Amino acid sequence: MNLAKLNERLLQSDKPIVTSIMKPDNTKLIAIRLNSGVILKEHTAPGRTKLIVIQGQIKFITTKETMTINIDSESNYNNLI
Repeated sequence: MNLAKLNERLLQSDKPIVTSIMKPDNTKLIAIRLNSGVILKEHTAPGRTKLIVIQGQIKFITTKETMTINIDSESNYNNLI
């Protein structure tokens, strides 16, 4: 599924949209799209994770820390389409 189709689904969603992008070796790369105000429920991941925010603002909470990440510019996002 491409980013344009994900954006269409996002506009109508009140839940997180999770899409598998690829599964190289022992790694799993997924995209999670959240509409404004949507909360991703508490969960665990089976291994190390890396968070990349492309657009918008999130509050990311772990057992060790809480951080807010804010990407104001749409330029990063537009370069990916």
